[in-house]
Amino acid sequence: MEGDLTMMLGPDGYYYVGSEGKRGEPGPVGGKGDKGDKGDKGDKGDIGEPNVLSIGEVTYGETAGASITGSTPEQKLNLVLPRGEKGDTGAKGEKGDKGDKGEPNVLSIGTVEKGDAASATITGSAPAQTLNLVLPKGDKGDKGDKGDKGDKGEKGDKGDKGDQWQLQVRMALPAGEKSWRFMQLYLLSLV
Repeated sequence: MEGDLTMMLGPDGYYYVGSEGKRGEPGPVGGKGDKGDKGDKGDKGDIGEPNVLSIGEVTYGETAGASITGSTPEQKLNLVLPRGEKGDTGAKGEKGDKGDKGEPNVLSIGTVEKGDAASATITGSAPAQTLNLVLPKGDKGDKGDKGDKGDKGEKGDKGDKGDQWQLQVRMALPAGEKSWRFMQLYLLSLV
């Protein structure tokens, strides 16, 4: 026998002496073994770094949704909220306590301008604010009622002396009282 001799225990319980032979081809892979027993509980881990979660974008959409962006320890929660139906009017609350007396506000008129559409803005901060107006030109109004007669005015200054003029009338009238009255009426109508 060539090679080193070794003693080996056979599968039948007897010892055999001989040289080690060449290694044979690997056998087929055996089947999966049974699941092992549950291991012991591990030690408690160290406390991790706290995560700071803040609100990011809040938008309206058809369906509700949420997403978290960023990485620990600073992340943002983004929400998509569907617009709900209008709720019923709530019950009237109790009357609150009377508030402290506030500082009076002084509102003064600022600019007043003409424009196509009316608008108003308040500038400044309490207690001194300014009201600015834009006013469109209105339509022409209806004719108003006739006003009451005014008071009699003061007597005017005496006017300058006017030019003198003479009226000469030559008439042939018969004598008598009636003719004289006729001449007076005629002269009055000429004046």
